[in-house]
Amino acid sequence: MKTIYKLLNFFVKCFSIDESRALHKNYSFWFALLTPAIIALLLGLNLTRELVIHERFDFGFTAEHLDSFIKYYKFPIGLLPISILLSVMVARFHASKQTVQQTHLKNYFEHYSFFEAFCTDLKKEHSVDIDIRKLYLTFYKRSTLTNFFPYPDPHIAVDYIDTLAKINAEYKANMNVCMLSNIAMMHYVPIYESSIYIKTLDGDDLLIWARNMKEVVYKLYSFQGNNLDFSSIQKISEDLDSVHSKFKSLMSDRP
Repeated sequence: MKTIYKLLNFFVKCFSIDESRALHKNYSFWFALLTPAIIALLLGLNLTRELVIHERFDFGFTAEHLDSFIKYYKFPIGLLPISILLSVMVARFHASKQTVQQTHLKNYFEHYSFFEAFCTDLKKEHSVDIDIRKLYLTFYKRSTLTNFFPYPDPHIAVDYIDTLAKINAEYKANMNVCMLSNIAMMHYVPIYESSIYIKTLDGDDLLIWARNMKEVVYKLYSFQGNNLDFSSIQKISEDLDSVHSKFKSLMSDRP
C-alpha cells in the first residue's frame, strides 16, 4: 500500500507545478524535459537491436548511410524537440503562477497597510482600543499571503446583534437595572470585545458602548478595501440599526 501511495504521490508531483520552489526543483520540469528524450532513446535502442538481429545495421558517413539512418530513426529523432517544447511550457506556467503569487502577496500587504491606517483613525474617533493585527486576521479569515481575498467575515456584525439581543433578554427577565448593567458589562461586553479585538474606553455605560460599537462595526464593513457590494453594506447597516434601536428603546423605558 505504501508503494502505491508513493507512486501516486510521485505522479502527482510530475504533473503539478509548485511556484514556491525553483523551476529546476519541480518534478514536472524534469518530467517534461526527460520523458520524450527517454522514450526516443528506448525506441532508438530497440530499432538498433532489430537492425543488428536482421543484419541491416550498417554504420557509416556516406550519403547512403545517412539516408538509411534518417529512414529508420526519423520517429525517435522527431520526439526530441517535444522535450524542449514541454519544458518551455512548464517554465511559462511556473513563471505565470509566480507572478500571480507575487500579486497576491503585494495586494495583501498593501491592503493591510490601508486597513491599519483606517483602524488608527477609528481608534481616535470612537475612543476604542483595537488590536489591529488580530482584528485583520479575524476579519479577513479567508485572505492569505498566497490567496488575497478581502471579503470580511460576517461574525463581527452577527455577534454584536446577538450580544445586544442577550442584554435585551436580561433586562426583560429582570427589572433590577443596576445588577443587570453590571452583568452585561462584566459578562457579555468583555466576551464580545475579546472575540473581535476591539475594546471601548468609555467606562461602563451600556448605551455609550452600544452606540460606539455600532458605529465602529458599521465602518469596518464599509471600509473601501472590502469586497462587498452596496446592498450588502446596506443590509448590515439596517440590521445594526434595528437591534440598536430596540436596545435603546428598552433602556429608556426601564424603571
